[in-house]
Amino acid sequence: MAYIDLRVVESYRGDRTLTHFRQLVENKLENEPLIGPGERAVLKLLRGRLREPAT
Repeated sequence: MAYIDLRVVESYRGDRTLTHFRQLVENKLENEPLIGPGERAVLKLLRGRLREPAT
């Protein structure tokens, strides 16, 4: 039997985990120097996926 810490469950229920990653991606795109166009493309792809409603 596996144990899942209740803080992890609450984070998912509160949408804090996805929100955290959305903020990381946005911050990286807006405020940090990027390696090149490939990194920018991947971050934009991630941003689009993070904006989609959870299924």
